[in-house]
Amino acid sequence: MEMNIDLLIDHLPMKIWDAKKIGDQFSIEMIEDLIANDSNFQRIIISGYDLIDTQKPSWRDYKVQYYEIISILNNSFSYFDSHTATIIIQSIIRLSHDENNSKYVDVEFDFQYIIGSIFNSNNITIDKNLSSELVRTATSIINQATSTLSKNDKKRLNQVLSYAKLESSMYPLKEFAFYFSYQLRQIESKKSNLHTTPSKISKIVTELAAYTNSNPNSIINPVIGIGAVTLDLVSLFYNDRIQVYGNDLNGLALLLAYLNIKLQKIDYAKLENTDIFQVEEYGDIIIADLPLSMRKSYQRFAQDALYAHGLKVPNKFSELSMMILHCLKLKNIGGVALLIVPNSILQQSGALSKFRNYLIKNHNLRAVVQLPKSKSRSYDSSLLIFDDKHNEDKLRFINGEILDRETGSGKYNLVDIVDSLITVNDDLYPEFMSEVNYSELNSGFQLIYKQYSYEVLSIQKILEDEEGYTLGELFTLRSGKYIKQSEYLLSSNTQNSKVPYVKIENLSENVLDRNLDLSGVVYVSPNDLTSSSFVTTTSILIAKIGDSIKPTIFNPSMEVPAIAIHNNVVSLTPKSEGLYNLEYIYYQLYDDVVNVQIDASRSGGAFKTLSLTTLRRIIIPLPSLEQQLSQINTARASIVASEQRKVSERIAAAGFKDQAREAQRNIVKTLIHQLRPNLMSINMKAEGIRDIVAEHKIGKYKRFSEDVMRQIDSVEGASPIENLSLEQYINNLTDSTQHLNNVLSNVDKVMNLELKDLQLETVEIKSFIEDVMSTSHVIEENNIKYNVKGEEFEITISRTSFRELIEQLIINASQHAFDVTRNKRRQISFSIKGIEQNEYIEIAYTNNGKPFKLKPNEFLEPFTKGSNSNGSGIGGNYIERIVSLHDGKMHIRNDTNKPILITFIFPVK
Repeated sequence: MEMNIDLLIDHLPMKIWDAKKIGDQFSIEMIEDLIANDSNFQRIIISGYDLIDTQKPSWRDYKVQYYEIISILNNSFSYFDSHTATIIIQSIIRLSHDENNSKYVDVEFDFQYIIGSIFNSNNITIDKNLSSELVRTATSIINQATSTLSKNDKKRLNQVLSYAKLESSMYPLKEFAFYFSYQLRQIESKKSNLHTTPSKISKIVTELAAYTNSNPNSIINPVIGIGAVTLDLVSLFYNDRIQVYGNDLNGLALLLAYLNIKLQKIDYAKLENTDIFQVEEYGDIIIADLPLSMRKSYQRFAQDALYAHGLKVPNKFSELSMMILHCLKLKNIGGVALLIVPNSILQQSGALSKFRNYLIKNHNLRAVVQLPKSKSRSYDSSLLIFDDKHNEDKLRFINGEILDRETGSGKYNLVDIVDSLITVNDDLYPEFMSEVNYSELNSGFQLIYKQYSYEVLSIQKILEDEEGYTLGELFTLRSGKYIKQSEYLLSSNTQNSKVPYVKIENLSENVLDRNLDLSGVVYVSPNDLTSSSFVTTTSILIAKIGDSIKPTIFNPSMEVPAIAIHNNVVSLTPKSEGLYNLEYIYYQLYDDVVNVQIDASRSGGAFKTLSLTTLRRIIIPLPSLEQQLSQINTARASIVASEQRKVSERIAAAGFKDQAREAQRNIVKTLIHQLRPNLMSINMKAEGIRDIVAEHKIGKYKRFSEDVMRQIDSVEGASPIENLSLEQYINNLTDSTQHLNNVLSNVDKVMNLELKDLQLETVEIKSFIEDVMSTSHVIEENNIKYNVKGEEFEITISRTSFRELIEQLIINASQHAFDVTRNKRRQISFSIKGIEQNEYIEIAYTNNGKPFKLKPNEFLEPFTKGSNSNGSGIGGNYIERIVSLHDGKMHIRNDTNKPILITFIFPVK
């Protein structure tokens, strides 16, 4: 049956719940798609479960009044405060019309009187103290919004309010409630101290709640907030006698919830200004969006209460854990509880594992639903569904994020999510639903969808049926220690007093570069390290943080018998020999079969991390040694082909400039891969020759004897000939290969430069530049003065990359700008100022060195350098890449008679 949109429009506002019954196919997503794709219906907007026709006169008048009030208040208040005050003012005026006992004083509204009459209601139970508190809150907001206004603005405001009062009868109360709800949703995502639930999360939760209990008598929300979730749920039922209980500590949230309930004409509601632990009513449906914590003063109480259950959890989770248990206590027999919780409590290992096991065994946990991400929520969250009628030892995992994206089977909607909970067919929706027995949950009882997705479970089943081992069975896994940057050692320290310190950025970016490259590492003192930080045997190193684990093999040598690792680096040291080939394991860590498990094991919000516990559970397929060896070449070819496909896809999706850069990167990658092994081979052979020369003491011998050199020198017009000793030739050879290796490392770093979200942070840029200058060894060693002047601005940068940008400028100045014979005083200068109403900052860099002879395009072009430069010719291009990745621009003064002047422009974020 086709949807009857005319019927919907004629009967606006019409509930989606009703509409679904009319058409048998209705869902919010269907209507949203229709509205988005058909201009005839783009006047329809959706608020919760309600439809609003934006061409209705009442809606237009409401919006005109709304924005007139906003325009009056905007000059004095923030976005959130002015909109909140406007919503409260409009709803109070509308409610006062129905109360029929409001009055005017000198054409000004007596808000104190109106508000008092509104809060004297029979159908909403609030005690006298709360009533007084809500009156004070509403009056305070309105007084604050009006007291600072000019005389003209006050007069204008009262004219608008008078008009609104006269016209309020044109809005049926239920219709105005939809408008109120819609406007409230528009501001709830803005920065405020209100704990609110994003609309798309509310839709999923309330639909699932309505299906788990279709005829409740009572609903309890112990953290009711502004009431949106609760009222969305109430609107799905036809029972006019549903009792609603709500609690919140936030006075403003409770005021908005009160007005929301009043406008919706809920027959019975009870609100209290108390914390969750003081709620004593019992309900058929418990619904709550639980915060991570409430007040620190509750931690001790929560810990004691948990201890009474035989449970102990980390301090930061104690309140949340106790809130969950208290909500479950409020269920009537046969009731359900739907609790939204941060994913961190469902995933972190350790003491929380016992708490989750307790929930599973004692409280009829029916399902875990991964909820969609929201811009207004900085953390990932899931919905726990506890159902007394659920008597099977099975748990269903559902991925609600499927609503945000297209899949191989098309686009799923909310009806599918609901059906995935109630269907008896447990493999009906393999793309976003799976079911496991309680006994099949992992040992840490993690309750995250991605760890039990159909894909992960299928892979694990295959590996268990075949020869599969966990990383914990094959390797000893350890992470290192964090060392402050101030404790790093200079390269001039003797070899015996330092050890290479390997961080994530030192691990390989490229599957073809298996072995650890130590050219870019820093050094630390062995005395600063714990025993677990040292790696002394052949091992695989991986990253705990970031989008890629960056597998890298470390092979100890006589020159580097050991390394130390950062706390975000994990070493995989083989437990036994003969069971597997390490190169085979290395390629397996790049394979999709393993990567699916790794992705499922990551936890956290912006900083996705892997714990040692979850890494130890990763299953690796392990056939016989003979089969492993035969698979290595196949795996290498397959992964290289996969990498090439990714490059081709990126090029196809990019513009011409990106194509050129990608081509440069691939050429350089190939050259480095070919050259570096040869350089290392030359260096090793040179070291071998050095050992032979030293043992036989023949280093002093030169290429030509003194007699031959005299004969050469006597030839008129002959060019001078270098006559070095064998030892000098060997030293020059090793120095040259080391220099070339360093150049390759720098080029590789530049051409593969990328910024990850986890690297970005907000800094005060002037202070940051001053700090880089004051700690620069190049500044100190070359006696360079510096000056940083201008204003202080906060911008978002990658500290590491931006520090390298500044240091590259310093290095360029020390090597190319300053002439020891001419410059007695060397100086570098930075000047900072805001431009375009401080939406951007301008950083001007210069020095008092020699005239800058390169043209701007030559400075930025890779591998172009001055005739007297010993560098790689990559520094300018590196600077330009860092600037580009920060959404910045740079301009180089084109004047070869003056020192360099570079102007950088960055957005203020």
